[in-house]
Amino acid sequence: MGSQTNHPRILILSLSLAFLLTTFTLSDSSNLVISGSWTYPSGYDPHGGYIDRLVFKVYPSEDIAQALLALLTGTVYSYDELIPYHSVPDLQANPGIEITSELGMSYRQFTLNCDRFPTNLTAYRVALAQALNKYMAVEITEGGFAQVMDNPIPLAFEFWSYENQMTSHFYAEDIISANATLDAAHIIDTPDSPHPGWRYYDADMSGNWTQGDFRGDVLAPEGLKIELWASAGGISGFYPVLTLFHCMEKCGLQADIVEVSFNWLISGLESGEYNLGCFSWNINPPGNPPYILYDMFHSEGEYYDFFYRFNNSEYDYNCTQFMNAPTRLEARNWAWNCCRILMAEMPMIVCFNFEFIHAYRTDLWEGYIPQVGVNRMKGNPYTYEQIRLKEEAGGPFGCLPTEYVTILSEGMESTNTILTSGYAQTIFNLLYSQLWRIDPLDPYTEAAPDLAYDWTLEPTIASGDIQEGMKYTFHLYENITWHDGTPFTSEDVQYSFLNIHPLGTYTAENVESIYRVDTPDEYTVEIYSNRSGYVTFIEATSIQILPKHIWNSYESINFTWSPTTPEDLSGTGCYQWVSRTTGQEIVLNRYADWHFAIDHPPRISCPPPAYLLWVIIFTFIGVLIIVLQLFILCLLLFRRRKRQAKKGEATQ
Repeated sequence: MGSQTNHPRILILSLSLAFLLTTFTLSDSSNLVISGSWTYPSGYDPHGGYIDRLVFKVYPSEDIAQALLALLTGTVYSYDELIPYHSVPDLQANPGIEITSELGMSYRQFTLNCDRFPTNLTAYRVALAQALNKYMAVEITEGGFAQVMDNPIPLAFEFWSYENQMTSHFYAEDIISANATLDAAHIIDTPDSPHPGWRYYDADMSGNWTQGDFRGDVLAPEGLKIELWASAGGISGFYPVLTLFHCMEKCGLQADIVEVSFNWLISGLESGEYNLGCFSWNINPPGNPPYILYDMFHSEGEYYDFFYRFNNSEYDYNCTQFMNAPTRLEARNWAWNCCRILMAEMPMIVCFNFEFIHAYRTDLWEGYIPQVGVNRMKGNPYTYEQIRLKEEAGGPFGCLPTEYVTILSEGMESTNTILTSGYAQTIFNLLYSQLWRIDPLDPYTEAAPDLAYDWTLEPTIASGDIQEGMKYTFHLYENITWHDGTPFTSEDVQYSFLNIHPLGTYTAENVESIYRVDTPDEYTVEIYSNRSGYVTFIEATSIQILPKHIWNSYESINFTWSPTTPEDLSGTGCYQWVSRTTGQEIVLNRYADWHFAIDHPPRISCPPPAYLLWVIIFTFIGVLIIVLQLFILCLLLFRRRKRQAKKGEATQ
């Protein structure tokens, strides 16, 4: 009897152990995280397209805490917007998140009015640059996440920047040099001046304050006291001004800090009623030459009368040569000449190059590729083309369709690419292609193939319908189709240059030099510009090519329409349009017939990782134990019934 009563207990205990063993192995496998490393191979490889679906979640900038929480919990996989430096420690504590700090295209600078006393004095401007402590401005303004710089070309544009060619810099506070510069220019302080202790301009160079130190009806000492305009409500604009203010005091230069609205700043620029204002510049588009050299400082530049009013014939000559130089290297050398002149004359004081802090989940994903002058993701199609699952997470393509979720701080103000800029271009850069694009891995490469695999530049002379300028001949890939299946041809390029972009809000200026586009055959395009030089080539040809067969049907409404369907938003890029929920999300799918697409292997089976084999083994053992115990239970019940039957027969 004792042995018989123990059988059910043994059976129950065995079943419980099997259940617990199976449950433990399954639950443990779901929490297992294996780290891995991955590096991009050297050289240029345009092929990609691993992710099946991209989802852009819209988190407005005021919801940054919510966006970072989504990243920490794994709801989204990247945050490529600006992360406040005080949030970095929390993100660094998560082993599945990588923090990067990358130089961007933006920098903080002081705009000096070269047409207004006393900032029209070169020595005065140079002394301000010598006195400024840029290191302090970086520390108190950006928490150290910025790079001090002197040149108007951001350090991210390594090829064009003259920063590393300089033998001396204006990084640290140098009051001794500033005082010497002011003294040599007769900006002095004498005991008999109206304001002892403060410098005035000794206009007649007499060494004393005299009637010759008047400027019309303005007393020179009063004229030296200037207003430093800072953006109201923004520490990034206010603290650099505060730093300059204290450095000026050490040199005996008077100033007042005036916080003004952005609109007031713009109004002051237009009227010229300012001496010094603090601004943030953004060089755009990425990878293109620094047009600021011409637009801002050349006497015929587009914004000459709006910003610095810097009039220098030597500079004009070098800048004109920069714009007309036929090769990239020659253009760079002339640009460096321009930078040398700017450093000597100082019409602007560059303070620091912003470093943008970003965060990416790397526990599952790899393939984050920084592009020159761009973040790893926003505005950079390369990362979205190369992002993939790690081998430990199922391989680059995954066993099931893959979905990557990221964040946009702003949605799309329009789905029409020629009418919008900013965040919407992150989406458009994935939908549409250009004739060429910058290789992110090599800043010295002139351009990398996109829709065209080869091109030539040659000068033209005026003859008949041909104007003096340049001719660009592009040879197109022959295996490209639009997302709706329509073949891509040279007619699409021609129509984009002559009929679409000239009407664009943000693209008309780029193509204004293009007056003729010929199509000798379906895959050759000849583009004529009435300007010469490499800079014009970059400006005029770096535009998105749009489908003629779609846009042609909307010509009657002057391209003010907003496409809404995948058919209307058909492109030639790596991803194609799926849907948009205004203010919430944008969804894109991989385009399998993209001309640089990697073939996806069939998702028939997924080889299990090593730990999953142990899960299967233990699960099999657990199931085997359960089956064995059920067999024993049935056998015991059968024997018990058999004994009871015999006992009943004996009783009868």
